[in-house]
This record gives sequence, structure tokens and C-alpha cells, in this order.
Amino acid sequence: MYFVLAFLLVILCIFELIDKSALYKKVALTIGAVSLVLFAGLRYEVGTDWDAYYINYKLYYWDTEWGYKYINYFFSKNLDAPFNAFLLFYNGVSLLLIAKFIKNLSGYYLIALLVFYSDLYMYYNLSGMRQAMATSLTCFALIFAVKKEIKWFLLIIIIAAFFHVTSLIFIFAYFIPKKSLSLKNIVLIGCGFIVIVFAFNNFVGSVDYLSKKTEYYTEIQENAANLPTLFAIGLAKRGVIIVIFLLLYKKLKDIPNLPYFFNIYLIGFVIYSGLYMMSPDFGVRFSSYYTILDTILVGNIVYFVKTKTVKYLVLILFCGLSLYKVGVYAAEKTYQYKTVLE
Repeated sequence: MYFVLAFLLVILCIFELIDKSALYKKVALTIGAVSLVLFAGLRYEVGTDWDAYYINYKLYYWDTEWGYKYINYFFSKNLDAPFNAFLLFYNGVSLLLIAKFIKNLSGYYLIALLVFYSDLYMYYNLSGMRQAMATSLTCFALIFAVKKEIKWFLLIIIIAAFFHVTSLIFIFAYFIPKKSLSLKNIVLIGCGFIVIVFAFNNFVGSVDYLSKKTEYYTEIQENAANLPTLFAIGLAKRGVIIVIFLLLYKKLKDIPNLPYFFNIYLIGFVIYSGLYMMSPDFGVRFSSYYTILDTILVGNIVYFVKTKTVKYLVLILFCGLSLYKVGVYAAEKTYQYKTVLE
């Protein structure tokens, strides 16, 4: 099933290169987003965190962020709705926000959606649902950062924090320079972000609920024995877009907002690099608010590069990388796909 959906998105990507009309792009994005909503909403016993979210929905005892807690309670207690009805609604909102993010900030839509599907959709929408909504909201907030509407940006980030408190780290994205950064500045800003993360962790330690979550992620949750290998693979996967952008830098540096998106992604890469070996889950969770910009970076690179050979090679590269990542998730025991209809 994972590859069926992946190949649907690949086919829509190819047709988007052929039919560049605004109508096709909107229709294709709608088809892709609705497919992702149905895929996540109709699943059954899929995802690492399925049991935690399902049991909490049935028993509503989970003490978690207020946004998720009360939506969960409303569907479960007030509406007495089936869990999959809740999943359909929840992922519908999440994917609507992601679609708006892609539509507003990416040149090509479907390759951006494919990149999202192959990684963070799998990690969050099929498992870590609270951060799925938080990440969707931070992506939506970025539209207002580009427009320099800081009040709307901050309001949406605060709403995101009611679904996952880690989303507050994305506030700093508003202040990242819009122009290209030197290597020295990238390292300095990245180190600053890591210091902020550690300060945030100290704050977390003083709050009982948050400290329990920290203990779960850093001590109780299983850590892989081959952590250095996983770290190297993670760096390689996240580094591809950086290499591509730098190789095409002269052709891309003057495109509005693209250096800004790249800078945000770079900071995410530095956060991931600095935190992963100390806590893999924190490394991924904190950095993903920034590294999700690989979606619109790829969409814009394919759109703005004029040389057809380069355009097609970049598209083939990221389609192939996306299929590889889908295969990695599909092989996981907790991701064996079943639907509630079976």
C-alpha cells in the first residue's frame, strides 16, 4: 500500500512537469492531499505510537498538551465517534495546512508532497500525531513569516504549542536572515540553537509533566544499538538537498525567499547533527520543524532550474530517495499497513 500511494504521487509529479497549468497543479495537489488523509485516517494498528493514542482515545486519561487533549476528548467523549473518524478529521486539518504551505511557498507541488509523504508524514501522521499537527501549524505559520506578519506568525506558533510544546523552537525561524549565510554564521547560529534547546530542556526538567516526557524519550524509550550508523545515514539523507542547492547556488541565490528557506533548513541540519547522538528522538523532533523545508526546497529547485537535464535529474533523484525512505518505513514491523475496513 505504501508504494501504491508513492507511485501515485510520482505519476502526478511527472504530469505536473508536462501540464504546468494552475488548474492541474491545484487538482493534483488536492488528489494527493486527500489520498494522504484517507491513508492515515483509515489505518488500523499502524505506527509506533498506535497503542498509546488508541488507548488514550478510548479511556481519555492521557495528560498531554491541551490542544490535542480537548480535541481528543470532544470526539471520544462528547461525540462518541469511532477512533478512525477522529483520525480522518485530525489528518484532514493537518494535510490542509501542509497543502496550503506547499501551494503558497513551492513552485512545483507534487514533488514537495512526495518528499513530505516519504518521511515526516510517516513519522508523525502515522505515529506521532500531536507533533503532526504542531508541524503542520508551524509550516502554515511560515507563510506569514515570509509576508513579515509577525503577529499572525506568533499566534499560530502558540496554537502549535498546544499540540506539542517543542514547536516553540520554531519562533526563531522568523529571525533567521533572509539572505545567504556564511559558514561561520551558520555554525554560530546553529550552536546558539543547540544552547537554546539545552536551556529549554532545563526548563522542561522543572515542569513535572514535561520532565516525565523527557525521561520517556531519553531513558525509557529503546535506543538502537547501531546508533552511529543510523546517525550517518540520517546525515546523508538530510545532506543531499544541501549539496544540490550549493551545486546550483548561482542559479538559485537570487530567487525570492529561497535563500531564507535554505537557511532555515541548514539550522535544522545543525540541530539534528548536534542533538542526535545525545538523544535520537530529540534530534529528530527538534530539527524537523526546520528540516521539513526540504519539501519546498525541492519543489522550488525543480521549478526554477531552467536546464531540462538538470531539472529531470533532480526530480529523478528525489523521487528515488523518497521511494527508498518509503521502503524503510514499510519494512518496519509497526508500519505493516492494515485498514479499519479489513
